Amino acid sequence: MNTESKIRKSLKYSLLEGFFGSLTSGFVSEYITPYTLFLKANLRQIGALSAIPFLVSSVAQLKSADLTERLGSRKRILIVFILVHTFILIPVIFIPRWFPYQPVIWLIVFITLFTGFNTLTAPVNSALVVEYVSKRRRGSYFGWRSRVTTLTAICG
Repeated sequence: MNTESKIRKSLKYSLLEGFFGSLTSGFVSEYITPYTLFLKANLRQIGALSAIPFLVSSVAQLKSADLTERLGSRKRILIVFILVHTFILIPVIFIPRWFPYQPVIWLIVFITLFTGFNTLTAPVNSALVVEYVSKRRRGSYFGWRSRVTTLTAICG
């Protein structure tokens, strides 16, 4: 496979990752509050669910460069953390059965991990894509990708 084909394939996967990531995040953000209410959350717990994941995500994003340097492979980081990010939703679904004691606390923990792993991959993904897209085309590529992922999150 030549270099141009590899680049095209990587950009295609970047778009698919953004599409499915936005679909998942949009779905989770849309239904997390009703699910939290189903678990009998109080106002403080709902507030914590709204704030803690994003606070942790901000810190996680700052550490992504260190993690990339330590592990040495952007591709490996993306594969591992996107899989972990996705599979964290399994215990979220089964919280009432697997975690009957303090289910809202467990939900906050899992959603914090879900959001943190998702945010951790964003700078790594952007850095990887920047290697493949010329300076002249970066703005249009990222603008187009952003439109697709935002529309997906809204419609999802």
